[in-house]
Amino acid sequence: YFWRIRAAKSCGVSPWTACWSFGVECLPAPVLSGPADGTLYPIGTTSTTLTWNAVSGALSYDYEVSNVSCGGAIFASGNTGSTGAFISGLTDGLTYYWRVRSVNACGASSWSGCWTFSVDAPALLSAVPDRKSVV
Repeated sequence: YFWRIRAAKSCGVSPWTACWSFGVECLPAPVLSGPADGTLYPIGTTSTTLTWNAVSGALSYDYEVSNVSCGGAIFASGNTGSTGAFISGLTDGLTYYWRVRSVNACGASSWSGCWTFSVDAPALLSAVPDRKSVV
């Protein structure tokens, strides 16, 4: 919506103010359900399924996954008519950030809160001294 105003008196009217605007969100953002925020997957996990609660009136959902920050460089993204998305290609030692928004003919909701999940990293091996060198 857009609006502007001006004053009117018996002696005339003022100029119009600058134009102001506001929007009305058509849909609420979905509530994320899984994997739970902060989930740590074991080493070697290469895929997961993101899930969220349905939003009444939503026709589809946009999702984004980043391994940099929420809304950062996109690792995976898409639009689906269901309340879940299969994500593959995960790498050991990385943290992934994900969010979802509802979509219908009116437009898109704001993004949900951002959740994270990680794939555990292999432990670093330390060198074991040669037994012959131990005194």
